[in-house]
Amino acid sequence: MTIHREVQGDVQVLRLAGRITIEDADDLDAYLADVVASGPRKVVVDCAGIEHIVSAIVGSFLGLREKLRAQAGDAALADCSVSMRRIAHQMDLRRFFVFHADVATATRALGAVTTNGR
Repeated sequence: MTIHREVQGDVQVLRLAGRITIEDADDLDAYLADVVASGPRKVVVDCAGIEHIVSAIVGSFLGLREKLRAQAGDAALADCSVSMRRIAHQMDLRRFFVFHADVATATRALGAVTTNGR
């Protein structure tokens, strides 16, 4: 698993890539806690580079959203694979997340103010 973080205006974009397994859970949770503590309160998780993800990791995304919302922020998911959308459907995650086609759409949905017009 790799994560690349960039800031676009008042949004943090997290680009996840590779295989995300249960062994990555603690590292991912620590990283997401740092994201919440260190930057803009709007976060887009770009899932385009995820090759494999286990359903247990969904709890990390839910925890991120909960922490951000407690600070008047929010999180969105973008460019999710078919397998990730299948997991989301099975876990009824549409109650918590809108699954956006791409980062730009997710950023706009969060009502973001960006500096580069995206």
